[in-house]
Amino acid sequence: MAGRLKVYNPNTSAWDYAGCLSETGPTGYTGYTGGGGTGYTGYTGGGETGYTGYTGAGTTGATGYTGYTGPEITGYTGYTGPASTVTGFTGYTGYTGYSGPSGYTGYTGPVSTVTGYSGYTGYTGPASTVTGGTGYTGYSGGDSTVTGPTGYTGYTGAGTTGYTGYTGAGSTGYTGYTGPNITGYTGYTGTAGATGYTGYTGLANPMTAEINLGENAGFAMDAALSDDGKYSGIVWGGTAGATLAFGDLCYLDPTDSRWELADANAAAAADGDARGVLGICVLAAGSNGDPTKMLMWGLVRADTAFPDLTIGASVYVGETAGDVVVTQPTTADVVIRIVGIGTTINEMFFSPDLAWITHT
Repeated sequence: MAGRLKVYNPNTSAWDYAGCLSETGPTGYTGYTGGGGTGYTGYTGGGETGYTGYTGAGTTGATGYTGYTGPEITGYTGYTGPASTVTGFTGYTGYTGYSGPSGYTGYTGPVSTVTGYSGYTGYTGPASTVTGGTGYTGYSGGDSTVTGPTGYTGYTGAGTTGYTGYTGAGSTGYTGYTGPNITGYTGYTGTAGATGYTGYTGLANPMTAEINLGENAGFAMDAALSDDGKYSGIVWGGTAGATLAFGDLCYLDPTDSRWELADANAAAAADGDARGVLGICVLAAGSNGDPTKMLMWGLVRADTAFPDLTIGASVYVGETAGDVVVTQPTTADVVIRIVGIGTTINEMFFSPDLAWITHT
């Protein structure tokens, strides 16, 4: 092409257009890897582990030389001519040189096919011929002081009756032998046990004789009643004239000698009159005519029937039939009578005062 600058390429001994790249020389072969095989594994000794086999001197082959890279000369930049109105052709790109082949991989030695010997099994000692000593016989305890049970009645021997003799032709056979029938010995009868002492006979109930209390002796009441419905003191049995509950304040009706509910509002000689004999019901009665029991003097606990009591404060006949109160009644014409003193919030020492007044 006219007007293009060429330069001489010493590698190809040819003239090329300026701006073209020279070709890269081929890559040299990779060197051969030496055939150093892996050594065999040593034999295992009889009882001892064998030595590890010698590893052969496998020499790795030298790496081959890298092929010579030809000189890469950059061509001269073309002469810039005067400005032209025509754009010139772009030069061709030079060929890239071939890559050389890779070298061979070194030879791997053959795997060993021989297995080493296994070690010997350890020697087992002979069985012991010595027998261990026999342990001591345990100590026998002293003679028992406990009478043994009565012995069993002796076994009665089972005397078998002999077979009846064979009846011969014309002659009678011998009668069989009867076995001995021996009765065993009767077992020993143990000693009869001692008869226990006869228990102490308590006091008769009811008592028919006076009790003579000596000095510093008395009847002791339960100092701490355990629960609602408990009492300790002197009681009087009788018949109810109405339905009564534990803790009700009652009076003995002089007309029929039955226990009925006391009421501070009752007039003298009327039903409920609290001026006479008083008691606290400790045996509930379901209806008129049922048996009942009254505490005449002593301690009584009635959580349900009593109001909250104050320790040491007086307790009075209430204006509701059968009730007791802790505040003195103030209604006109009511009976004011102390019946006891509070010992806990629910417990009272019942000891009715024989004196009473009528509020005016």
